Amino acid sequence: MSEVFYAKSGNKENSETIEQHTNNLLSVLDDFIKIYGDKFNANQLEAIKYCCLLHDIGKCNSRFQNKIKKVNGIKERDSSLDYLYKENNIEEIPHGFFSGLYVDRVYLKELGFDIEDIKAIIMAVTNHHIRDIKFINGIKKKYNLKNIYDKEDVNIKKYNPLLKYTIRNELNNLMNESVSPPNDLVWSKFALYKGMLNKIDYCASGGNTYCEIKPENLRLGIEKNFKKNNYGLNECQEFMLSNLENNIILRASTGIGKTEAALLWGGSDKVFYTLPLKVAINSIFDRIVKSEYYDKDKITFLHSDTLDILIKDESKDVFDIYRKTRDLAYPLTVCTIDQLFLFTYKALGTEILASTLKYSKIIIDEIQSYSPKIMAHIVYGLKVINELGGKFCIMTATLPPFIKEELSSINFVTNESFFEKKDENGNALLRHKIKIEDKSDFNYDEIIEKSKAKKVLVIVNTVKKSQEVFLKLKEFSDNVILLHSRFTMEDRKKKEEEIMLFSKGNEAGIWVTTQIVEASLDIDFDVLYTEMCGADSLLQRMGRCFRNRAYLESEANVYIYNTKNGYGCIYDKTIYNRSLDFLKIYQNDYFKESYKDRYVNDVYETEAIKYTDYYKEFKKCFQKLNDLMIGFLNKKEAVTKFRDIKSSLVLSKRDYEKFLDIGFFNTYVATTNKKQKIRMLSEIRNKCISISDNLIRKNRNMFSKIDILEGFYYFECKYDGNIGLQENLLDEESFLDGGII
Repeated sequence: MSEVFYAKSGNKENSETIEQHTNNLLSVLDDFIKIYGDKFNANQLEAIKYCCLLHDIGKCNSRFQNKIKKVNGIKERDSSLDYLYKENNIEEIPHGFFSGLYVDRVYLKELGFDIEDIKAIIMAVTNHHIRDIKFINGIKKKYNLKNIYDKEDVNIKKYNPLLKYTIRNELNNLMNESVSPPNDLVWSKFALYKGMLNKIDYCASGGNTYCEIKPENLRLGIEKNFKKNNYGLNECQEFMLSNLENNIILRASTGIGKTEAALLWGGSDKVFYTLPLKVAINSIFDRIVKSEYYDKDKITFLHSDTLDILIKDESKDVFDIYRKTRDLAYPLTVCTIDQLFLFTYKALGTEILASTLKYSKIIIDEIQSYSPKIMAHIVYGLKVINELGGKFCIMTATLPPFIKEELSSINFVTNESFFEKKDENGNALLRHKIKIEDKSDFNYDEIIEKSKAKKVLVIVNTVKKSQEVFLKLKEFSDNVILLHSRFTMEDRKKKEEEIMLFSKGNEAGIWVTTQIVEASLDIDFDVLYTEMCGADSLLQRMGRCFRNRAYLESEANVYIYNTKNGYGCIYDKTIYNRSLDFLKIYQNDYFKESYKDRYVNDVYETEAIKYTDYYKEFKKCFQKLNDLMIGFLNKKEAVTKFRDIKSSLVLSKRDYEKFLDIGFFNTYVATTNKKQKIRMLSEIRNKCISISDNLIRKNRNMFSKIDILEGFYYFECKYDGNIGLQENLLDEESFLDGGII
């Protein structure tokens, strides 16, 4: 009787064998190929299948098998590894390294694979589980693995005659190929093979028969909705439909229907729709569901609060939905950019993201909202995605020229004419008339007077300034509301809902806000008062005023104050100055949408800004990504570095003591029910304010850690539901409000 080799422990009767597990992977792969197989060439599919066949073959080693047999109560056999491990003080060698030795280069060459493919396959099989690169190097230097493998008595041909792979002794080659810095071509292939292996392996290991949900056709859903509402496709939407197989840079004015245009471009492919803020993601998700553009059971949303939101629905299997969401199984996902582009750090464990985007279409909305660093990740990531075969659409009203220049090696289609919102006569819609005020503060009397009959929006550059403006206006009017990021999560969410309702209603009044409304909320005010800022932010702010309406009055409806608040710390001085200088060309005139496009091109003209900190930061980050060695960072480090928002959640001392008095924290720790624990943590989070770790360090005497909750603090502070956090924390001027991602 031939020996049985186990992949996982369970009990003697139902332990999964390596053969069963491998067959499960092949079954999942077959199902995947039926849905998205046309996105891969024959060699790629053969390589993925090869990785699936080999990935766990290293578990045949006697040391691993004896571990499982011991758990299952099966008689163990002697292992030549036991003595050698003990003699050399060796920890157990991960089975992936054994599996990597079975890669048959000769066989792969006969199949037509080149050197880069073979190296990528070896790396994928060897590293299919996340292992510390230092540990791999340690094995290579410390242990004479050749002798160990020579004495190991596993014969792969006896295990499965269909596999033509033999034990290899070229261990130094294997280890070098597993850890040496690969070029971009090898890395992208490695990411594809390892990512697909991980995706299929996770699915099969979880007892699932598929790793992807079959997509619908977005075009059919949108056209059905349009027909129901007597809409027709506009020029912008027709343009997207005529370029379904192309990479696209879509530049178009606000309110033209860019969202529907992008979704039409998605067609029947797997689609990721990315936005910079969670509130915008929730809004777009709800819009797609309510408009019935897509089967509601085949669309999901993904950001840091996804589980907190899902857990509120008792009627669904929340954890199954969340698992499929995290595994990127849904055909339409609305998400933050950091959920997808972590692979740009080449951290082990993020390859599944790159491999999934290979057969997907990704929509990047509001790209101008990101920092230069995040834009560098996006551009670098899009180059990798393009190389793998995925498609992208950058959708924006404004785009700095250097972004297009950096993407010049990629074939893409762009609408050089810029799509403008048209009025009923087919003319470009006039929405904004600007007036620049070279003053250090607003004309409060004027704001109060206008607010008696109109909706007035005031946007400033810092939280501190927003509170000052709010309190001044409050002296003369009761109809003033403040919104910034230093409210508790529940208060902020309530205010975000209120400002959207106010925007749609008939009531006049004033809202004072920070950058958090630039790209997140679908609001429409009658008059905008704003502090001067960078050109991209300024145009986003204008988009919150007369969003879809014609403005034909003689006086301005956008007032821009050159207060210099945030000058040089929030906004690069050169960018700020150029934004102001070129804006003066349009003073007291209608600021047409085509002018805005020209304005951004002038401000961000590459030669003129290449010595700015803004541009240098982009180039520096891009070069680092290009040079980064595979596995240099782990996934957790990549998450932290990508977000670049090292923040903690802070309770007021009053709320902390309330939780303490009712024994809430102790109950949370003692709770074993997973759903209940998540709900309790969400209840705590809702009372928190997010504050950067940098500010906490600079004001450490004010903050106390909550020991039982990692990353949570409390502190003695003045907090008011109308004003928010009132403490004057140090370094306030360098704080950019908005919470991007």
